[in-house]
This record gives sequence, C-alpha cells and structure tokens, in this order.
Amino acid sequence: MKIFTKIITACLLTASVALTVGCTSEKEPETVSTTTSTTASQIQRATTAKESSLSQLRKTIEAEDGKVGFAFIGYLNEESDKEKILDFVKKSACGQKYDFLGEISENNMVDADGYEVYAIVPESEKGTVTIYEAEMTEDGEYRDIRDRTLYKGKPGEPVILKCNISEIYSNVLVVSVENNEITEFRPSLSMRDGRLASVQGCYDFSVYEN
Repeated sequence: MKIFTKIITACLLTASVALTVGCTSEKEPETVSTTTSTTASQIQRATTAKESSLSQLRKTIEAEDGKVGFAFIGYLNEESDKEKILDFVKKSACGQKYDFLGEISENNMVDADGYEVYAIVPESEKGTVTIYEAEMTEDGEYRDIRDRTLYKGKPGEPVILKCNISEIYSNVLVVSVENNEITEFRPSLSMRDGRLASVQGCYDFSVYEN
C-alpha cells in the first residue's frame, strides 16, 4: 500500500508541474505581442517626427523646386506680444505638425503690426531672410521702404512674422536669398479660398483646416 501511495503521489506531482508549465507557456505570446505593439508605436512616432522635422521640411522644399518655405499660421489679435505669438504658434495646427516652430527664438520673431501670422523657412542652412516695411500709395501701388529693415536673419534661421492690418494689401516685403537667387514676396491670402497667394519660388507648407 505504501508503494502504491507513493506512485500515486508522484503522478499527481508530475501532472501539477505539467499544468504549471503549460499555463506559463500560454502567457508568453501575450508578452511578446505587447512588446511588438509598443515597438511599432515607437517606430511610428519616430517616423512622424522625422517627416515634420526642419531638415525633412527643407528636403521637401528642395524637391518641390522651392527656394523658401512659407506657411500661414492663423489670425491673432494685433496687441499680442512675442510671448503670446509664440504660444499661438505652438498651439496652431501648423505648430503641432512642425514643432520646431514653437522653439523659434524671440530674436527671430517680427511683429510688423497686423493680424496674420506666418512662418518662413529658408530652403537650406545657407539661405537668409530679410523683411522690409512696405506701404500702399494713393495711386494703389506698393512702396517698399528698404531703408527700414524690420528683420535681417542669419543663414538658415526660420522666422515667425505677424503682419497685415488690411486684407487687401501687405505691409511688408520679404526677401529670401538662396544660392545667390533672390525671391521676393508679400505675405497675403487669396480672397478666393483663404489660402496663401501662390508665389514662384515659395513652397506652401501650411496646414489648412476646414
């Protein structure tokens, strides 16, 4: 009887160990699946960050034969200071996609009076942006005041610009120099669809919302 009892006990122990091992094996695929899912999520976030980085944007501008990148951020109260302007840019759709815009220094922010906020990005680290004051004459023609330089950026520096009191005309002239090629434009929106007015040499990277 003692021998029979020992045999039964041994069988029960063996079965218990087998069940324990079986349960452990069933949980392993779940752990592997969770790890794989997390890794895929991290890769997706990294890819998105790469696509919206300053360097990637510059590659896109170059691929589109642009000499300068240009985006409309949105409308902001005329009395906003630079801190409020930067906060506005960070929270905007464009600022959410291109987070480097929210890191622009106050030295690279220009408030030329107005309600429209724009971002300007040189196509390369060698490109420069200069902004002059401009006005409309009684004859309905632009007069660029080139002896009133509102901003002169260092090579490669993006700039945030707030301008345009009137929707009819712009009160600034932007001059971009890239590889000795000069692109001049006046930040403004089309009265037809509210998008940036098309300018040769400018790549529109605005994020438009319905």
